[in-house]
Amino acid sequence: MITKLIADIGSYSLAVMTSILFYNIDFLQSLHEINWILIIGAGVLFLFSIYNYGGYKNHVEFSQLNESMALVNAAITTIIISIVTLFIVTLEIPTFISIYSRIVFVFSLLIIPSFLRQFIYYWFPVNNKEKENVLLIGGGVIGKLFLKQLLSINNTQFTIHGILDDKISKGKIIYDSKVIGDISELETVIANSKIDRVIVAVRHISETKLNEIRSILLTTQANLFLLPSIESFHKNPAKLKEYSGIPIISLDDKKGSMYFQISKRIIDIIGSLIAIIITLPLWPIIMLLIVFDSKGTILFKQYRIGLNGEEFEIYKFRTMFTKVPVYAPCPIDNSDNRITKVGRWLRKTSLDELPQLLNILKGEMSLVGPRPEMPFQVKGYTPIEKQRWKVKPGLTGLWQITPHRNAEPYENPEFDQYYILNQSLTLDLVIMVMTCFFIFKTWTH
Repeated sequence: MITKLIADIGSYSLAVMTSILFYNIDFLQSLHEINWILIIGAGVLFLFSIYNYGGYKNHVEFSQLNESMALVNAAITTIIISIVTLFIVTLEIPTFISIYSRIVFVFSLLIIPSFLRQFIYYWFPVNNKEKENVLLIGGGVIGKLFLKQLLSINNTQFTIHGILDDKISKGKIIYDSKVIGDISELETVIANSKIDRVIVAVRHISETKLNEIRSILLTTQANLFLLPSIESFHKNPAKLKEYSGIPIISLDDKKGSMYFQISKRIIDIIGSLIAIIITLPLWPIIMLLIVFDSKGTILFKQYRIGLNGEEFEIYKFRTMFTKVPVYAPCPIDNSDNRITKVGRWLRKTSLDELPQLLNILKGEMSLVGPRPEMPFQVKGYTPIEKQRWKVKPGLTGLWQITPHRNAEPYENPEFDQYYILNQSLTLDLVIMVMTCFFIFKTWTH
């Protein structure tokens, strides 16, 4: 917590100093003229707001994302309370504080704290996760793989209390974990033991059974989670010890408010137009490079599944040779020989996705949202996995800012599930900021 506190104090100080550079008077003179009591008071408010939004807690799932959201919410709260306070006490703002310095301060306070924490975690990784007592439901294929992966990880955050399974005899040992009963004994086990979370490791569990489990846990401190598929962690075992955590299951049908939907669409239109204008000089250069590099079309078109499960045609700059089938599996890395020379550069810099800004203008996609899937990928999806279709797919999302960005969507259901259950303008802003940080890391390595 001390490291986080120092980082936040430094972020606030940097935001203040950056805004002072835009005052109408000399920098050194401004240090004598400004009201330091108000500056320090707002800083204390900022730190208390971070604490209020859980910015100093040790989150298990999506820890860095939750912290960034806490920082952004704290910045917004600090700015609003400061404006209201100045209005109520009728304090006169000195004329040397220009409108530009106020704008710079607002944007600095919104962005710098998250960037600084990301920088610290990148160079000084820490693991503050506390041990959790876990009850596993299901000792079949998915449950066994989960337990096997846990054994291969040093200092895992989970301690398996036991396994509940209707088809495996009581007392059987599975990878050092014991079957302690069947699913009907869940309520008894929860009542007699301190269980932090219940993980369901059954892919085709019925909705009725899920509702029964969920109703039992509603009056307890235990949280319900789901491992919806083997692929969700079998190909990426490191996810069991990273900030992404375990795929979250919820039976709630949460939709954003009308205000959120309208605001999100306006931001999508304005944001995509600004992005097109800024990157427009690159478009003809990229097109020429593609033409001279290999034969074929400039744009790559492919049908994807969008809102409400409807198909739409997505646009990208072509990065692979034309002989590659349109719906071939996505390359895992740039060493794939299907990728052209220019394509490797485009994929590394994410510039191949610029044409998707046109999909956003058309209303088929959003700046932030779940990853758009190919039609063949959604066959056999469970109702849980189909929740992705409740919102528009995005140019970027949680999948984009993790080490698993090149994996198939069905391997990372927790990212989209988290976004759907927590969608807000604040979350969108945090994801866009973290995407910029992720792209910066990619460009510099």
